Amino acid sequence: DDDNGENEIGNGKRGTQHEMELSQRITQGYYYTTFLCSNVLGIKDRHAVLLSFRHKSVHKIRSMLEEAITKFDLTDVYLFRIQDRIIAISLKTVQPKNYERIRQLVGVENSAQLTKYRMVSVRIGPLVDKGMKEVAGPINYLGVIPATESNDSNQFVSRGHLHFIRKHGIKTFGYPNQHGSDEFKIVDTVMKM
Repeated sequence: DDDNGENEIGNGKRGTQHEMELSQRITQGYYYTTFLCSNVLGIKDRHAVLLSFRHKSVHKIRSMLEEAITKFDLTDVYLFRIQDRIIAISLKTVQPKNYERIRQLVGVENSAQLTKYRMVSVRIGPLVDKGMKEVAGPINYLGVIPATESNDSNQFVSRGHLHFIRKHGIKTFGYPNQHGSDEFKIVDTVMKM
């Protein structure tokens, strides 16, 4: 197996055997987990682009994200897998109106989240039961869909979300135009399944 994730992006593999076994342990009840929020801290009404896809092939997701990179001048898009979802993160900061256009273009679920809560959140943490036993793992890095060097050089990116990506040991472009706080917002929550 190739651990760098590049093959997984290309061929749409489902997930590891361990992830599937963990997912089978999920029963109805309450679970603890952590979400990453889109808000760029320190700047009003700016968001990093966080997208969550479910029930779509990796090939289809990649195609839609490549179109979004072109149409909205997005920066590199970092892809992660968590259970049955693919999480995509572009560090480019956008206003809510443009964020909604991007979300509509790629057809992500729960598009009212931005309007209702003034942020978008994606699950990044493991799913832990009331006995503090992990029943589903955290996000797993798959790879990157590169943008043009012009996009990466000219667009403003969220400094906090860049730190989040780098905290996962992922090498990134230099991104000369950064703004916002060094911090990113995460929310610990209880989910009912």
